[in-house]
Amino acid sequence: MANISKATYDEYEKLIDTANTAFNIKFEELLPKLYSKKNFSPESHYIVKEDEKICAVVGYFKNTLSVLDETINVGGIGTVCVHPDVRSKGYMKDLMSTAMNDMRKDGVDLAYLDGNRKRYEYFSFTPSGADINFYFDKANIKHSIPKENSANQYQFKEVSENDFEILESIINLFNKKQVKAKRNINNFYDIAKSWSNSLYCILQNDKFIGYCISSSDKSNIFEFELVNYDNYLLVLSDYLNNFNIDSVCLSHIPMYDNIKVNLYSQECSSFNMCHSKNFSIINFKNVISAFLKLKSTYSNLDNGSLIIDIENHERVKIELSNQNVSVSNTTETPNIKLPYLKAVQLIFGCYSYFSNVQMEKNWFPIPLHFDIPDSV
Repeated sequence: MANISKATYDEYEKLIDTANTAFNIKFEELLPKLYSKKNFSPESHYIVKEDEKICAVVGYFKNTLSVLDETINVGGIGTVCVHPDVRSKGYMKDLMSTAMNDMRKDGVDLAYLDGNRKRYEYFSFTPSGADINFYFDKANIKHSIPKENSANQYQFKEVSENDFEILESIINLFNKKQVKAKRNINNFYDIAKSWSNSLYCILQNDKFIGYCISSSDKSNIFEFELVNYDNYLLVLSDYLNNFNIDSVCLSHIPMYDNIKVNLYSQECSSFNMCHSKNFSIINFKNVISAFLKLKSTYSNLDNGSLIIDIENHERVKIELSNQNVSVSNTTETPNIKLPYLKAVQLIFGCYSYFSNVQMEKNWFPIPLHFDIPDSV
């Protein structure tokens, strides 16, 4: 086992240099929410040093996820890197194992990361969740907008970190989301601007009606929140005109966002299903409970009981009666046994639509999701 320690404030420059060298990017510019000097949290970084030089890093970033009235403890894994000069010494494996062990000690229910699927399945992460990408283009939209509706009714103003009044309106709208990670007036701007994204408030006659978080080339919108969705197509049409692009993807719309899914599916030029993230489920009971209760708010779920044994991990009993959800740990005989990775994929992921393992109930997939701007 490598000699692992936590970083210190004094090691900020060394840590950034190692990460930038390993990825050939500038983390302080790409991820200001984590790596601007004001936001840097050394205690979130596990490091290995050789000759007083930081040569390997893994970040473990704590957060919470509000799902209706329940709170899920989450941990994000990011900045997983080893300096090119010292690879193949097992440092990444030791750092990842340490971070995952600490997550369990900290009571984390759900962990997530982005990255190579097969590499991170060694550490219990696998693609899961079931999101939808909706694609809109000018050629298609023009057939759905009445000719009497004039273009450019809506304006898109880029938000600065000092636009406190606008940011407050944005946060108030964000907080109406059914599922949301913890954000506030102090970190929302840096979260929105990470990954080279842009934050815009949407105005109509100088009145705030929504906001969006867009990719640098404006071809993807990762967060699109409106006070009222009746005229969302007009807003999208003006978005395309404003940024002089032909098409846009409303990216990673969660299955539980029923209003958006129903509206977008009627007018989009095309759509596809995708995974939300690579997830590790540390506490199946808590995660199933929160997200299945969410699904019961928009889907008529079958009554019944099901006991699932996640091999070498956890056994859960799921009960539904008239949309009331109960999830508990149990020692009762299971109805179905699943290896851990298969359980994460089938219970929460797209795989349940085409797997030869029959889950019997219309409860699955349970709509696990984590917003892209909150990724680490």
